[in-house]
Amino acid sequence: MAEEKKKIYLIDGHSYAYRAFHAIRQLTDSSGLALNAVYGFTRMLLKFLKEEKPEYIAVAFDSPGETFRHEMYDRYKANRAEQPEEMRHQIPLIKEIVDAFNIVAFELQGYEADDLLATLAKKAAARGVETIIVTGDKDMLQLVSDGVKVLNPHRDNFMYDAQAVRERYGVGPEKMHELLAMAGDPIDNVPGVPGIGPKTAAQLLQEYGSLEGIYEHVDKISGPKRRQNLIENKDMAFLSRDLVAINSDVPIEVDIDACKVRKYDVDRLIDLFTRMEFRTLINEVAEAQEDRGADYSIITTEAELDSLMERIRRAGRFTLDFETTSQDPMKAKMVGISISVEPESASYIPVGHSAAAFAALENPAPEGELFPHRPSEQLRLDLVMKKLKSLAEDETIKKNGQNIKYEMVIFARNGIDLKGIEFDTMVASYLLNPSKLSHGLDQLALEFLNYRKIPLEKLIGKGNAQRSLDSVSVKEVSAYSCEDADVTLRLQGVLDPLLKEKGLYDLFKKVEIPLIRVLAKMELSGVCVDVDIFRALSARLAEQLQQLELEIYQLAGCEFNINSTQQLAKILFETLKLPAGKRTKTGYSTDVAILEKLAVDHECPRKVLDYRVLSKLKSTYIDTLPNLVNPQTGRIHTSFNQTVTATGRLSSSDPNLQNIPIRSGMGQEIRRAFIPCAEGNVIMSADYSQIELRILAHLSQDEELVRAFKEGIDIHDQTSSKIFQVPVDQVTGEMRRRAKIANYGILYGISAAKLAADIGIKLDEARDFIEMYFRVFPQVKRYVDSIIEEARRAGFVTTILNRRRYIPDINSQNFGVRRFAERTAVNTPIQGSAADLIKLAMIEIDRHVSALGLRAEMTLQVHDELVFDVPADEVDRLRETVKQIMETAYPMSVPIVADVRTGRNWLEAH
Repeated sequence: MAEEKKKIYLIDGHSYAYRAFHAIRQLTDSSGLALNAVYGFTRMLLKFLKEEKPEYIAVAFDSPGETFRHEMYDRYKANRAEQPEEMRHQIPLIKEIVDAFNIVAFELQGYEADDLLATLAKKAAARGVETIIVTGDKDMLQLVSDGVKVLNPHRDNFMYDAQAVRERYGVGPEKMHELLAMAGDPIDNVPGVPGIGPKTAAQLLQEYGSLEGIYEHVDKISGPKRRQNLIENKDMAFLSRDLVAINSDVPIEVDIDACKVRKYDVDRLIDLFTRMEFRTLINEVAEAQEDRGADYSIITTEAELDSLMERIRRAGRFTLDFETTSQDPMKAKMVGISISVEPESASYIPVGHSAAAFAALENPAPEGELFPHRPSEQLRLDLVMKKLKSLAEDETIKKNGQNIKYEMVIFARNGIDLKGIEFDTMVASYLLNPSKLSHGLDQLALEFLNYRKIPLEKLIGKGNAQRSLDSVSVKEVSAYSCEDADVTLRLQGVLDPLLKEKGLYDLFKKVEIPLIRVLAKMELSGVCVDVDIFRALSARLAEQLQQLELEIYQLAGCEFNINSTQQLAKILFETLKLPAGKRTKTGYSTDVAILEKLAVDHECPRKVLDYRVLSKLKSTYIDTLPNLVNPQTGRIHTSFNQTVTATGRLSSSDPNLQNIPIRSGMGQEIRRAFIPCAEGNVIMSADYSQIELRILAHLSQDEELVRAFKEGIDIHDQTSSKIFQVPVDQVTGEMRRRAKIANYGILYGISAAKLAADIGIKLDEARDFIEMYFRVFPQVKRYVDSIIEEARRAGFVTTILNRRRYIPDINSQNFGVRRFAERTAVNTPIQGSAADLIKLAMIEIDRHVSALGLRAEMTLQVHDELVFDVPADEVDRLRETVKQIMETAYPMSVPIVADVRTGRNWLEAH
């Protein structure tokens, strides 16, 4: 038997590092030092070592400074942006990590990583060693040969051999350098030939064989412009070929045997991870190369189900995960349920697979029998739910899940009230770092367990080829679902101590976990709308939009596509000769800020703004909301998102009911369509009054602000009186308008330039205005300064309930980046505390409504407002309860005021 050929993996270190840098946007240590690239690189390397199990490996890095290509062309890479400041210090740290993994790294002054990788590949091939180059750089495809392949981590580890290169680019690897030469590369400032892209270059190479062949037959090339570009840029074409050609003869010493994978320097890695505060990696490095077996089973008999129920009772807790046909819990049909009672063990109960998906299932042969047991049918959903009901509703049996609100809603649809929620891994991850883009289970498994889960796409596919989960075999879904429950349970063991370590456990247990139940009930309740009102609004808006179109065409002098930003820009800046603003990749910008500026002096952009507002209202709400009414309930069921905003506020989606405008006439008409769900009910709205300014007064303890709120003085009149130095009864409407903008602007760290634009004064006047504001409210200034200083020191800011938000750019050397971070630091404790306050109120209101046995339902939460659907005979009782709870949810040094109103619809109640 022939000996298996040796294989070496060569990693493009800079490509890996930059991919990690852009994949994880914000990650810093407690001092604010950016470590996102280091962390991401380490995660990717661990994953690579685990999945590929290489025998030989090496990493190559670019050297700092110019290379031999700069001697050939001094403009080489001239277009490339300077290395991000947050990245510069991370490359040396990444090299330390590589060294601690005992992986050989190559770097040589004057050469790029590409050249080192090419040289390593050539020398490996000479030794008969197969080479896999790991990079997302298409330049490296020219190295592909019988003994060299390229693995692209940016394309789900797609492996390029010679055939794959030809299929993708139309030429073989041996011609890639000429294709790249003609197409050019704006990032590296490789000039290429204007007008020649990769497809055209491939066609020319297919026809004429080489760059020399193309120029020998240049007179025969079709297209006068293309031919002219080739002739005029001949020198650049050949220069570009020299620039993109990779040097495989770099003067480095290579010992392939030295690249053999060795055990990590675990002690050194732990030291590095401790210094960088990568706590979750410390316990993982020793086991990252080993597969972990798990005990997963499929439940198909009632006896097996009873046995599982008994295990849950003995354990006193379980982790569960539902598999369904939809992400919308109000529409989802059950496919199966996974339950995990202990780590690395889980059971799957199929209940809704298709007959074909279930028929393929075979259980192992029972002891003493020759043939495997094939179950006749899966357990009925109603039977499984009946068995689960007593456990689910037993508050003493603790439950854990990932976004367990989803399971709670589906349980409720099946007549089960899920109680005893102890942990939610998605919510826990969110509290630990609310700025993360995703808190999905796949990401959490990688981040905290260094474990790569089975991707859902592997089961159901993607895009048009995607199939429903109930059609996937029970065996495949079982492996996926059991892993979900198992990983969720294991994550609880990691995240629970982290919450305690960060001082977030009380917030988690007393606010976020109880809130899950409140939000699930609100989603189940839904809201009712008058579809006839929406139909009438749609017809009216269609007429208004048609009229606006005609007016815009008349002002423009011709018809055009108003929704096309390019056509609109041409009309505004070429036809009407209006002053152009900022330029984007596709032309001049026509965003709202530009149009508002132009609208001051010209009616056409003013009409376009009106058109956009009405068009968005029509498409987003008026025409869409009636179609979202659930046919079973007759209501619209939005999803309330607990883990999205960085401040702690809730958001809503599918549909988003928080962004319906209230100030515009049409926005008010939309709210008029939201009506009670039962005859004799009314809509009640409870809205915090000036809550953010009251929180600012509480946090800053500014004497003037505190006094104004305690004495019930209108805060905007008070501010006007102090700044403009007039008695309160002489404050004009314009003075109050300016003071109001300043009051709220301070919360967002408003700049003098922005204030000047917002209230229509000169820049110097705006600076004086802000200076005067801080003289009037000196403790506000001290508070703002102290928050920024605290953010610089700790790297994060907190709310009244100790909710954290990390501010990674607070110490940035870039002024614009740092100023934005400072504004975020000032605003977050205020917005986040408002979120804390309304969440506390929601939890307490829900408890009271349940305890009193009221039929009223909390249906919406919109920023600082709660909306209820209330039987008329409960209005007085609920109004007092809601008002009292909202105003006393948390002890504050200034009065908190909640305005409670009722009406026949949401508009009347607001």
